[in-house]
Amino acid sequence: MIKVSVLIVTYKREALLLNCLNSLRQLEEFFDLELILFVNGQGLSSAAYDEIQSKFKSLTVLEEKRVTPGVARNKAMKMATGDWIFFIDDDASLPEGYGSSVLKILNEQADWESFGGPDAVTKNSDTFQQSLAIALSSPFCTGPTYRRHSPQNKDIYLGSEKDLTSCHLWVKRDAVQRNGIIFAEQFHRGEETTFLQDLARAGISLWVVPRLWVFHERRKTFSELLRPLFYGGYYRSAISPRLFQVFALPSVMVLGHGIIFIKPLLFILLFEIYFCLVAIVSFALCLRAKKIKCTPHVIILHYVMVTLYGMGYLFQRFERVISSNAQKDSSPV
Repeated sequence: MIKVSVLIVTYKREALLLNCLNSLRQLEEFFDLELILFVNGQGLSSAAYDEIQSKFKSLTVLEEKRVTPGVARNKAMKMATGDWIFFIDDDASLPEGYGSSVLKILNEQADWESFGGPDAVTKNSDTFQQSLAIALSSPFCTGPTYRRHSPQNKDIYLGSEKDLTSCHLWVKRDAVQRNGIIFAEQFHRGEETTFLQDLARAGISLWVVPRLWVFHERRKTFSELLRPLFYGGYYRSAISPRLFQVFALPSVMVLGHGIIFIKPLLFILLFEIYFCLVAIVSFALCLRAKKIKCTPHVIILHYVMVTLYGMGYLFQRFERVISSNAQKDSSPV
């Protein structure tokens, strides 16, 4: 029987964690399962800890003061002994039949060393969460990464870090150890991007299975989105080595607001054009998802998500330029 190490980093989401762990129980029917749980910054209640211990035969719990996600995942990886490592977030859960689908993949694709799939909104999600899921699946909102959030009835394809995340990722432990691949420890978001990039550089194919998906809890309010969006753009910028390598749509969106101070009428015209495009795209996406009532939220989310992400992205670029100039000024002549 194939041994699988499930790695979960959790922080202040005990109820969601327990839901995730309950869904993982189905894997025990198909795999020799070990659970490695990194409790990052806040300990579990005794009731939750007892419940987890009673459900999993092989359990390792690491509890430390708050560290970056990369540090947490690297420490958890060192404890893994399985043939495969399965990364899943504490606010994700498995649909029925997931275990049998993965076993079929592993039996049919014996040469694979890494694969994953998209995430989907949970069944009990509210209107805002459903709207967010639709916006995330829009290329006009999330660019080439929209496939991370779009379960589709499509064939398997060879992808990249734009297609996969550590929310739902399978990697052979030997491939990670053989190549010395770890998560970036200096970032508070986006640490999986460099991990996936390093896998690809090591010649490990990143296979995407669009039909294989997990449920993923979405944010419930606009206020919950603000910080993650800004820092998502900020750390994405920090990962990019070239200063003038930009994400076009978020950057243009932010810089375009400067037009209001130069030619207000032009800004109004451009904003109206953008709004019309977003409205058409949003309506089409909501119609396809059979959730027309979500259209107003999806329109607003297109604007908010792209703008905040772009603000974080360009702010980090600005910081980098300032830091570079300061270093030049302080260097000896």
